Amino acid sequence: MQQAYRRLVQEFCRIAGHGHAGAIADGASFRVDGIDCTLIHLHALRPDTLHCYIDFGLVPEAGGADIYRQLLNANYLQLASGSAAFSMAPATGRIVLISTLKLVSADPQILHDLLTYHAQQALEWRRTFYLDQAAIA
Repeated sequence: MQQAYRRLVQEFCRIAGHGHAGAIADGASFRVDGIDCTLIHLHALRPDTLHCYIDFGLVPEAGGADIYRQLLNANYLQLASGSAAFSMAPATGRIVLISTLKLVSADPQILHDLLTYHAQQALEWRRTFYLDQAAIA
């Protein structure tokens, strides 16, 4: 699966115009539509799964409790799909959407489309701090 992951990242980088495919495959962050993303493959723990981390940004102090409640509601509603969940990066306090893909069914275009879609969600969230629950999954 490690080789399949590296091939996927190599082809994704070719499609998306990203250089440094090796560094991205090793966990270096890169930008999609101005949003920081990271690909993580825990081959020792979950060899069949790719984790995509998409940085949604910081929660503003004003209205923070309501925003965190929206994030928890979004997690609850999308739990059944098992494909994405919001979290907070412990080192930075930034909100991160963690979306997963099964390597066996992933292809470079699917990865590109997924990251582009979530990057657009992150941009909209940063503008409004509102989550459309139907659009998260």
